[in-house]
Amino acid sequence: MVGTGTNRLANTSGSNNRVSNETAEQEARSDLSKEVLELILSRLSLIDNIRASVVCKNWLAAAVSVRKINKIPWPMDIPERSWFFSFYDLTQGKTHWLTLPGLRPAAIYYVKYGWLLSFDHYTCRLFFTNPYTRTEIECPKLEGNWNKVAFSAPPTLPSCIVFTVDEVTPDSVAIHTCHPGDKEWTTMVCENNRNFCCSLYNRIVVCNGIFYSLSTTGWVGVYHTEQCSWKVLPISPPNCLEIPPVGDWWKQRFLAEYDGEIVAVYAQIGVVAAVYRLDEVHGFWEKIEDLNGRTFFASLVTSYIKADLPGKMGDNIYFPRVQFHKQHRIMYSMRKRRYYPGVKAFDLSDESLLTNFWIDSPEGPIGGS
Repeated sequence: MVGTGTNRLANTSGSNNRVSNETAEQEARSDLSKEVLELILSRLSLIDNIRASVVCKNWLAAAVSVRKINKIPWPMDIPERSWFFSFYDLTQGKTHWLTLPGLRPAAIYYVKYGWLLSFDHYTCRLFFTNPYTRTEIECPKLEGNWNKVAFSAPPTLPSCIVFTVDEVTPDSVAIHTCHPGDKEWTTMVCENNRNFCCSLYNRIVVCNGIFYSLSTTGWVGVYHTEQCSWKVLPISPPNCLEIPPVGDWWKQRFLAEYDGEIVAVYAQIGVVAAVYRLDEVHGFWEKIEDLNGRTFFASLVTSYIKADLPGKMGDNIYFPRVQFHKQHRIMYSMRKRRYYPGVKAFDLSDESLLTNFWIDSPEGPIGGS
């Protein structure tokens, strides 16, 4: 009897300790002010935010109030003959049609921040267009075919720099830069490594004020805006380029930037997609097996990497092409190492990839839907 009573007392004591510990933890959590708690939780990724929300009711309320779910880019389709451009909302499963007559004769060369940078070959006119607001901003006139072009920020900001690069000789390139609203371009001729070749579809991204250009041969040229300097990185192309690709191989390379990292995707039907991260410090392309939960939206014009997207879109590579009446977006799963919905219905060398690309979705509703 004595032993039984002792056990009961011990159990009661242990229970009281657990209650006491739980009370102490709750009191400790309540010590954080609402503002401080929201500030801490606002810095978490979507996954970590959801995990933190199960701590207690106060944490749940704070986590939900600062939870950020990024918007999914929209695939934009350029029509062959009409002035009606289509934008497909993957979230709502809805197509929006906009009339953009100014874009019909122009070639779209770069897309970012919801803006298109296009070039009219007849007038040598390079101009920005916001398809959602129909706003246009012109750049100085350019002679020649400047299709290797990119910009660093929305054209409405003073920090926006427009950048183009082209070969002058095998040993030199011409760099042209301007700000929207300038009367003329600033031009400089720089020494170039013969390994770096400019072509119709160099991939260009901007990271920390530096323009990175991926050449047809897999070498990377960089232009520092502050130093006004050009150089070709002494980093050999990824090993996957040693295998002769099938079809129009230049259409199967994609380059994007996220959070200070440069990522390249080499995709080819029937072959496992190869994904690399540029390691400038150690001087090589590091092959990666996943995107750390992020999503790669690939197109020949501009590619995006997005984080914290709804659903199970992480570690997938999406292409702007659609199959089966716009119900299925062509994608590659890095987890399962295969393409969906099927490889037979899709060819990465298809010419339609030149007229289908991704664009950031608008902040609010758009007209003409």
